[in-house]
Amino acid sequence: MAVVLSRARIFVEPIVSSTGINTKAFTGFEHGLPVVMTHAAASGLHLDEKRRVPNIVPPEPTALVEALIRLHTKKLAWAQALTAQEAYIDALNAAERGRHDAEALVSRIETW
Repeated sequence: MAVVLSRARIFVEPIVSSTGINTKAFTGFEHGLPVVMTHAAASGLHLDEKRRVPNIVPPEPTALVEALIRLHTKKLAWAQALTAQEAYIDALNAAERGRHDAEALVSRIETW
């Protein structure tokens, strides 16, 4: 898959409905590609004020196509999408590190 994605410019996740976390977006993130995804695809990614990802669109073909065209033709939009995704991953990693540190601390507390 790495060979195929190394030649790609954008990663698309057009999921219409979902349960749980859709890990496909992380494949795009990992390969340094802006990800265009539907709201359903973004569910479970724990997006908030600190963790945002652009290019989340309704599951309508026109919305997906418009986002794809914008990212493919506008270098600034493409670069901004990557920057936002990198910030999302950094925030996610910081939260995970914080959770891990808190668990390690709690495990040291003697219980009665």
